[in-house]
Amino acid sequence: MKIKILLLIFLLYPYLSFSQSVKVGQGSYTGSNAYGPMFNTPLYDTAFSIQAFIYNNSVLIGLNHGDSISSLSFYAIADNPGKGYMNLKIYLKITGNDTFSASNLNWTNEKNTAILVYDENPISLLNGVTEYKTFFFNKNKFRFDTTKGKNLEILFSYIQYSKQVTNTYWAYENNFTVPDFKSRNEGKYNIGAGFAPDTTKYSDVRKPHVIINFPRYQNNLEVLKTYCLGRVPLLAGVYDSIKVLIGNRGKKIIKNSKLYLKIEGANTHYDTIKIDSIYPWSDKIFKFGKFKPDSSGEDYVLIKLSDDDFKDNNYDTIKRLINYNVYSHADPFTSNAGGIGFNGATGDFVAKFFTDTGNYINQITVDFSSTGRGFRVGIWDDSRKGGFPGKVLFMSDSLTSKAGSYILPVNPRVKVSGGFFVGIRQNTTSNVAFSYQEEDPVRPDAFYFTEPMGDTVWTPFYPGFPYKFNIQPRIQVKNDVSPVEILFPKANQDIEYSIKDSIGPIAKITNFGIDDQNSPFEIECKIENIYGITEYKSIKKITLKSGETKTVYFDTLFRLYNLGDHKITITAKLPNDRVTDNNILSHLFKVSVRHDLAADIMYSPADYSIFEYNIDTIYPTVRINNLGTVSKSNFKITFRLKNDTSVIYTETLVKSLLAGKQDIITFSKYVPKNIGVFVAECFITIKDSIPYNDTIRNNVEFQKSNDVSPLKIDNPLATSVYAMGALLLPKATIMNYGLKTQIIPFKTQIFIYDHTGTEVYNDTLSTQLGGYSQTQLIYKKFVIPMKYGIYKIFIKTMLNADQEISNDTLTSFFKVLPNRDFSITKIILPANDSIISIESLPINPVILVKNEGSQTISNPGYFYIEISNTDSVLYKDSARHIGNISYNTSVYITFPKQLSISQTGSYNCKIINKLQGDINNTNDTLISKFIIRRNYDITIDTTGNISKGQVFTYENKFFIPQILIKNYGSNSYSDTFNVILKLFKNGNIYKTIIKNFDSLGKFESNSWMPDSFISLKQTGDFELKAISNAPLDQNNSNDSTSWNFKIIKPYDLSLDSFSFPDKYNYCYKDKIYKPRLKISNKGLVPIVNTSINLRIYETTNIIWQQTVDIDLGKDETKIIAFDSTLKFDFTGGAWARAVGYLIGDNEKNNDTLILSFKVDFTSFADLKNVKNFNIFPNPSFDKVTLIFNDLNNDIALYDSRSKLIYKAHSNSEELTIDFKNELKLSQGIYFIKVQNSKGNFATRLVLY
Repeated sequence: MKIKILLLIFLLYPYLSFSQSVKVGQGSYTGSNAYGPMFNTPLYDTAFSIQAFIYNNSVLIGLNHGDSISSLSFYAIADNPGKGYMNLKIYLKITGNDTFSASNLNWTNEKNTAILVYDENPISLLNGVTEYKTFFFNKNKFRFDTTKGKNLEILFSYIQYSKQVTNTYWAYENNFTVPDFKSRNEGKYNIGAGFAPDTTKYSDVRKPHVIINFPRYQNNLEVLKTYCLGRVPLLAGVYDSIKVLIGNRGKKIIKNSKLYLKIEGANTHYDTIKIDSIYPWSDKIFKFGKFKPDSSGEDYVLIKLSDDDFKDNNYDTIKRLINYNVYSHADPFTSNAGGIGFNGATGDFVAKFFTDTGNYINQITVDFSSTGRGFRVGIWDDSRKGGFPGKVLFMSDSLTSKAGSYILPVNPRVKVSGGFFVGIRQNTTSNVAFSYQEEDPVRPDAFYFTEPMGDTVWTPFYPGFPYKFNIQPRIQVKNDVSPVEILFPKANQDIEYSIKDSIGPIAKITNFGIDDQNSPFEIECKIENIYGITEYKSIKKITLKSGETKTVYFDTLFRLYNLGDHKITITAKLPNDRVTDNNILSHLFKVSVRHDLAADIMYSPADYSIFEYNIDTIYPTVRINNLGTVSKSNFKITFRLKNDTSVIYTETLVKSLLAGKQDIITFSKYVPKNIGVFVAECFITIKDSIPYNDTIRNNVEFQKSNDVSPLKIDNPLATSVYAMGALLLPKATIMNYGLKTQIIPFKTQIFIYDHTGTEVYNDTLSTQLGGYSQTQLIYKKFVIPMKYGIYKIFIKTMLNADQEISNDTLTSFFKVLPNRDFSITKIILPANDSIISIESLPINPVILVKNEGSQTISNPGYFYIEISNTDSVLYKDSARHIGNISYNTSVYITFPKQLSISQTGSYNCKIINKLQGDINNTNDTLISKFIIRRNYDITIDTTGNISKGQVFTYENKFFIPQILIKNYGSNSYSDTFNVILKLFKNGNIYKTIIKNFDSLGKFESNSWMPDSFISLKQTGDFELKAISNAPLDQNNSNDSTSWNFKIIKPYDLSLDSFSFPDKYNYCYKDKIYKPRLKISNKGLVPIVNTSINLRIYETTNIIWQQTVDIDLGKDETKIIAFDSTLKFDFTGGAWARAVGYLIGDNEKNNDTLILSFKVDFTSFADLKNVKNFNIFPNPSFDKVTLIFNDLNNDIALYDSRSKLIYKAHSNSEELTIDFKNELKLSQGIYFIKVQNSKGNFATRLVLY
């Protein structure tokens, strides 16, 4: 049904409460006859329904303990009246239960515990009218007694004995429209054909929409609703229709009462209506129709009833607006409640207005609660029967809604008289959400709808659709100009930022008035920013004919560097304009950049903030804004701290940000590690249109309040030496690097450790120290122990709040000397690691000694020397110094005995000091090594890139040996010498080469790497021998060296030859062959499971191929046979290619074998072995002789392609043919055919 289509955007309240009735829900759903008081159906002659519903106390607000319920009202949608006999029983019951049990309900037991309040044939109520049907209790009144419970149970029992013409659909609610409906077990029912059983069958959360009436007074009329226009146009010229809905909420019929009307404000009027009679719980509409307003302004419409038993509901007041030319049913002083439209369908909904003069409608104000929905605006006359919408007088083009109220032109204007309709056509299936105000019940004869759009069957809103929608037609006036469209910039247009460009707005102005506007009037354009500051203003003057529209171009002076949202306002300033509410048109637009990322706020560190060094923690935090219209991905944002000279900290993150969005970025925590004033800087690394906002900076200071440190050790000094047992007074300078004066004394400790790490001294002092100042501390005396060595001194400051603990300690070392200590410093001759020429001997050994002790030594004892080799001591001597030697003084001592050695080699020299009382023995002995050599000694070194016994693998390249020549002599070899390199193979000299060298420096080496000397593409046992030939060489024992090596071939598969075709390299067409191949293993390793492929080609086409796998032992040769499947279907040239696929084959040159051959014609292949004629010689090089057994012979000669190349006849027994000289035939195979009386005979002839 159509009633289901018109829906709300927003939910209504689930229920309303009145002083003497409770309404549960708003009649939200219809289309079913199962959820009302009775199951009226056209399906069965006999039909029944039994139903039980619990309404809990949360939906019964207003129904109090002791109230008497006298009737129930249900909303019915009926197309036809009921017929035949039917009966309805209604029971009521107070219950403490919120729901029934989950099982089916025993109907008899349940109704026996309830009170029967209604038992009647309801056919008089089923009159075919869509309205509330009130069932007055005719059996018992029902007292609401909350001592028995707070919830109300309603039970219905219905039976009909005749099929109905149509279904009667009843309004109902569910848990969506009434959230207090919680459980499906709150409703139990059973419906169907025949008579009712004793139990229910179904459970459901859906329940009837019901009004529970409980009158408390005998005589009580109530003003339920006052209906009048919210805006009344004076130009309409009609009597104002004011309707009042009166309800009898008392217990008695009211007769001869009065209804009073009073209008005050801009207009004054009084009127009275007599109310003849009105039954309890019935409603009537009364109409006042004698008032025509003549002044614009605000009017108050006051309604009053005659006094009765309850006066509080006898009054109503409406405030409305009398204006020049605008109609509206909506209350101008009340906001809208939501939006209506059709869900999933198209449709029209209209409002009715009246005029008693021929007026023109040229504008309509529309109001939407949503944006972007399709619609059209239409005007209809009321020519259809009953005053329903008839002919369409105007229908606009398709439009798209925008939220809010705005005026649309009606072009061309539409003339109306009498009643007419103005409304909205929803031309899509998306709910158009046209704004409405709640009015329940809605005024009659005012609002209608139909679906789909354009349908001519109209449904009134009254009484079931409480939506007073806000559409406002306007009557054309004499003087009325209005901006109708801002062409540029468009609403919500996003204009690209520019530092240079400007724009000029463009707008359309229409003269909606009857009169031409021939005198120029102003059109103002103003642009404001989001703060209401005017950034642009331009005024143009125009004239306009009636109905004319002009485009106005304003000055091109709005600069596009004004970023952000802006509001453009066009104002028509016609001096005598009677309608001013359409003089202004405005909307928003924005100036933005496509590419602009900004770092706009640095939250931390704040500007000019101060942080304590090594104590405070900073979490750098900034806000970044994508002010552009393009989203940005994977850009870098960097935070850093810097001063004028350096960057002390930096961190870079990679971020992405959608267009128009912002983000707060927190970097890693940072604890200050520097002191001073720095700049905290955050910048975005990206190319954009406005680079100046890519960076934000704050000033920040890092300070150190508390930091004391030992600055230096003044005594003992690391550069001084001290004697054992000496007295020492330790001193140290302490520095306060902090800003804060250390008023509370802090401790400084000193420790001294001997060379073994044992503590030998400590002391502690306390001191005060001003900010950034220093002081010297003098500690207690220290007597140096009788231990020599390196002593460590350690000083530590102990300030509790010290911010820099890394500088709280200071360590130094000082030297304590032994009393007596004589050391052997160096062996001068023979020096350590020296090489001495045997020709320079003899020599006197010399040593350097030093007094390392604190005491001066007088006439120290002897120093002893021994020189030896691995076998024996070759030299001994002793020497001493005469005189005093003070601390740190060195002297040379020469041994008197000469050293003379006749053999070259390595020697050891040992010096021993035997000073009496020397307390440091670690430096009393010194050992060195030296070498005795010849002057000239050229040798071949055994090292190089080849080793003895090395094995090489056969391959196609050369091995390049490295021959090292060294000079072991003590002098440079300045003359020419040579090196001879000999290569022996299998015991025999194979190659010899000689290389000359100009010279070789002392202890120098040279390298010779002869290329192309040793080819690895061979096998055998080899010896490489290198011999130096230097005429001045004094040592021949090391002049030569040799290396033996082998070259082996582990893997070598050789394809030796084809065993097919035959020895003449011929094959024959149409014959089957079995190819054979001779192969060998020439490597050292057996060949296993290796493939050999043979292919036969005619030119480049493969005509046959096969692969076989073979095994070959070491040095084995065999013939391998392929399948007998080769057959030629052609004659001429052919070739065969065999390939072996041995993995790691060392010799690739014999892996492939290729043979060309010919395929001969085979027509004479099956020759008879006849003795009819003979041919010789065959084969032949030039001539052949044929001998016949017949005297009459025909001879024919064919080539291998069966082409006839020669023919002859012979009447003799012998015929000689010269093939080479006469016939000029080339080498090949030919066929001779002889025909005589004995038959046909042929044979093959081979010419070489």
